[in-house]
Amino acid sequence: FTKTVFVVLISFLLSSCNNGDVKLQQTKTIDSLQTTLLSNKKLLSQIDSTELSKAINKFEIYKQFINSNIKDTINKTDAYAIQSFINAGNNLQTIQLNKINLITRINLLSNQLLKLSTDIKNNSFQSSQINGFIASEKVAQTEISKYCIEEQNNYFKNLQQLKTNLYLVEQFILKRNNNQLPTVINSNPNI
Repeated sequence: FTKTVFVVLISFLLSSCNNGDVKLQQTKTIDSLQTTLLSNKKLLSQIDSTELSKAINKFEIYKQFINSNIKDTINKTDAYAIQSFINAGNNLQTIQLNKINLITRINLLSNQLLKLSTDIKNNSFQSSQINGFIASEKVAQTEISKYCIEEQNNYFKNLQQLKTNLYLVEQFILKRNNNQLPTVINSNPNI
């Protein structure tokens, strides 16, 4: 009888230690995923919001001028510069929205990981269920990492494309607008 109790007690202790090791590994995995999310957020922060906004503002002003004032045929060089400028500007506008959406998604994933960590500590789910949740979070993490890298690369590429064509577009506008670049006129609502 004593031997049986001893064997059962040892089995229980070993399974308890094994369960603790699983919980520890799950917690470490979640911590690692949180670190990766933070890295992705830092990657997106390299997309300078101020520089992006300034580029988009200038793009919108010039695009409005171009759309309002070009009604005739233009030469191939000017057409290419304008088209490249417009493509880059449109892409930067998309990047600006994507950055906001990606940061929102990162914050959501981070909150999910915090809740999952709490669930592990509180034994809210079976270990196999937790492993399934972690696997889903890993997939989401892979996707968000891919999108963050793509957006950062797109930002630098399109910003450079916009800057490269800016001089040619400004020269084109100056020829068409009495040597003046378009300016934004702020309306005064009190008038």
